[in-house]
Amino acid sequence: RRPGPGGAGGAVPPGAGPVGHLHRHRPVGRVAHAGRQPLTHLPLDEDHGGHSQEGDVSWYDLPGSVSGVCAHRTIAKGTTVTVTNLDTGQSITCVVDDRGPYTDDGKILDLHVDEFSQLAPLEQGVFPARIDW
Repeated sequence: RRPGPGGAGGAVPPGAGPVGHLHRHRPVGRVAHAGRQPLTHLPLDEDHGGHSQEGDVSWYDLPGSVSGVCAHRTIAKGTTVTVTNLDTGQSITCVVDDRGPYTDDGKILDLHVDEFSQLAPLEQGVFPARIDW
């Protein structure tokens, strides 16, 4: 796996990834946007199978991987999740097929580079999101 922004081996312009991104000062496990609760797991939502989580989403590029996949630490592999960019309201779906992200900075999901680019510019590095499954 080649890490996304700010990781070793990733070709990210200076100041683009989490290291130089405004969100790097966000407290771990919290969403630093006015009006949002600093929750990791949200109340059940009948329209999405009952599970939701909010936090930062980043991207990764695994050579040979296919579009439409993502990595989460605990959601069962094969589960379809809906990812909504909380800044824009845009959503996509992807299938969990890997584990990660392995950071302690509030990231909850790594999206395949193709899906991330549908929701935010790669140079942005991360975006606040809600995932439903």
